[in-house]
Amino acid sequence: MTLRSLARDTAREEKPERGHRAAGVFLARHAGAVVVLAAFVFAAMLALPGRSVTTIYLQDLIAQLDAGYRVVQGQIPNRDFHTPLGPLLALIAAAGLWLTDSAGAAIPTGMAIMLMLAAPAFARVLCSRLVPALSIPFGIFALLILAVPINLGENVTALGYAGLHNRIGWAGIAVLLVMILPPRRSRHGLALDAVSAAAITAVLILTKMSFGLVALAFLLFLATDRRNARMAAAALALTVLILAAAELMAGFSAGYVEDLARAARTSGWVRGSIGNIVDHLFANLADIVLFSLAAGLCLYRTGGLRMALYFLFCAVAGFLLINHAFQIWGIMTLHAGAVVAAERLLRAAGPDEALHSRIAAGTPFVALALVLPPAVHFAAALVIHTAAAVGSESTNFGELRLSDVTVANLWTWSDYESAEDYAARAAEGAKALKSLGATGRIVVLDMANPFSVGLGLMPARGDLVGVRAGRTMKLGDVPAPERVLTDALIVMEPKPLPGAPAVGGRGEAADLMRSAYGAYTTAHFVLVRETEHWRIFGRPARNSAESGAR
Repeated sequence: MTLRSLARDTAREEKPERGHRAAGVFLARHAGAVVVLAAFVFAAMLALPGRSVTTIYLQDLIAQLDAGYRVVQGQIPNRDFHTPLGPLLALIAAAGLWLTDSAGAAIPTGMAIMLMLAAPAFARVLCSRLVPALSIPFGIFALLILAVPINLGENVTALGYAGLHNRIGWAGIAVLLVMILPPRRSRHGLALDAVSAAAITAVLILTKMSFGLVALAFLLFLATDRRNARMAAAALALTVLILAAAELMAGFSAGYVEDLARAARTSGWVRGSIGNIVDHLFANLADIVLFSLAAGLCLYRTGGLRMALYFLFCAVAGFLLINHAFQIWGIMTLHAGAVVAAERLLRAAGPDEALHSRIAAGTPFVALALVLPPAVHFAAALVIHTAAAVGSESTNFGELRLSDVTVANLWTWSDYESAEDYAARAAEGAKALKSLGATGRIVVLDMANPFSVGLGLMPARGDLVGVRAGRTMKLGDVPAPERVLTDALIVMEPKPLPGAPAVGGRGEAADLMRSAYGAYTTAHFVLVRETEHWRIFGRPARNSAESGAR
């Protein structure tokens, strides 16, 4: 072999190596931009079609639109109407309604805004702490949790907006948990980290308190670590300032605490029977095994009581969170813990430790095995939602201005029939209200009120939004009827559906509301119209004038 041929062969071998190195440097420098770009893509997929597609949980969508419409009309969540969820959830729908003036486009647009606001914080936290091979997939995974319009753990065709608060919570807490790692590059990073952590924590508190409490507990845990103490203390202080500013502007906190306490008394700290708990464990068994493998390898290689406590926190907090969520699968704290374990092993691997280096090099694949399958699942559901939003026909809601809300039949036949039935009954109620000349302040004794937002009428104050019987409220522990119905001019009471199964909590919520407020309605209102599916009560003229004066 000549020297010339040897040099030529060596150049061929070095060129791919230089190419790989250049690609790695590019990703290391621009990983944050890749995460933000992914957020733009997902936001566009949600918002541009201008339509909500649902195959299941239609009433959850209607309840969220009702809450958003109330905010647009000047009401404050937890102050002017009762909801066990945080006020931010209503603001998402309100922002979409205000920008688009379309019920169908409201929540996709609101979530697109949420994605774009979350992306910089997610990119900052993840890309400053993880290698690109971990930060980019995990960042896209967290953004997909926010973007995908399904309840976590359900089929790709089970499109709907139930569990929106849980998805915001899981995405935020998963990213926040990565902050156990000190940044790889700490220059000028403390302020950005503190702002990112505070923003995520405040969002979780204002969306669903159980996630917010876990976030606060984690920041307190970080505050006991010398490397993270300053950042955690600053984040906690900023969180307090954000919440104080929100309270000064809206004055919602007393009502929020009251509604949360009622929900806690109803469902308790640990929800469900022993059988339900076992179901949660076995439904997440593969994730638990992979998380345990990654955490065990990390502890074997790096040790440390603090990291053992961290992994225990991921497992216990994650189980408590999913136990309080309307889902079986999706303990996202396990995914975050596995990613942290992989990153720690990569940092700990030395050039002369061949065995440990091989373990460290392989651990990211364990983390990616946790992250990639659900990410593909979420991406498929998002694509299906976008395609259905572009190509599907509108659902007939009659007089209600909900034409951009589409109930699709994507191999979900029983759910489709139930949703179509609900749409038909809502259309019947709207037609009756129009014939009565209703001008607003309607209370519906059910989980959702489609009439205020659907007819563009003034909503009643003191009302209940998104009632879940046995989960957020129970008979004997409900707001007093004098508070719920004091502002109402019309009360809509849905008739029971004999022989029909309760789907999505609809039947249970209506039964609870009838039992809790039916007697007061009969005593203080007059039956003015009865249709096949509704009994419509109106406030007597004298009482109506007094109510209007208030």
